[in-house]
Amino acid sequence: MATNKSSELIETISQRGRTLLVKNKFKYREESRKIVSGETKWTCIKDRCTAYLRTIGDRDHRVVTGKREQHFHEPDPDCVLKRQLLNQLVKKKVKSEITENPSHLTKKILAEEDSTSATGRSNARLDLPIPGPLGQGAEPSDTYLELPSTSNEPETLPKS
Repeated sequence: MATNKSSELIETISQRGRTLLVKNKFKYREESRKIVSGETKWTCIKDRCTAYLRTIGDRDHRVVTGKREQHFHEPDPDCVLKRQLLNQLVKKKVKSEITENPSHLTKKILAEEDSTSATGRSNARLDLPIPGPLGQGAEPSDTYLELPSTSNEPETLPKS
């Protein structure tokens, strides 16, 4: 996941493994055909939305060179974007550290994210389901994380 602070672009990966850009809570996918000038065109992921971005540069130094940011839909809520970015981080970590239990890794990553949160808000309310043996004798309560809280009150994720 690469972040370009100057233009507020966040690069992430879709469920199908394609590169996505997130800008102002809207997601854009890379167009398959290349522009002659060397720019890359990114179109909004929503059907029939005509918004797009044009960028130049690599993932660490990407600059927006053109845009149409008039969307025909609402932006994605913060909680959805945070959940997707955290899920991507967890998947990447689980693939690289194959010897550690995935649920322990997930708890560790979420605890790190919670402790480094600049807003002071807890990420514990993101409803991050943990892949597990649900349907194989496990209770629904086993599929959600219980994170350590910095306050005196226990903090748990809501159950479905």
